[in-house]
Amino acid sequence: SGKPCKGQNTWLYAELPHFNPTKESFYMVDPFQERGVNCRFGMPGNIAETHYDGSRNFILLMGGERRYVLAHPKFCLNMELYPQSHPSGRHSRIDWGDPTEYTDLFKEGMVNEV
Repeated sequence: SGKPCKGQNTWLYAELPHFNPTKESFYMVDPFQERGVNCRFGMPGNIAETHYDGSRNFILLMGGERRYVLAHPKFCLNMELYPQSHPSGRHSRIDWGDPTEYTDLFKEGMVNEV
């Protein structure tokens, strides 16, 4: 349609105007790709497997602690990601908890723990 879709999310933009998809900004890189705000809630022991997100992410920690392992995009090849067409596309085929699965390519990648 040529216009960013707001749909049922109109109330959200009144509360969080930085996410209003009417123009490009640091928070909204491509307004035409806007699909609302996704919230993820975790509990102790919850793990999000290694994956690549093509959009920006913001983290709000309301209690407890979390561990993040982040890699620069230039190390995507080292993360052994499944192809986009695969059902697990954007996710790593390597189980980080099992060192026997580590390939030479994977071992050459660098990450930061925060």
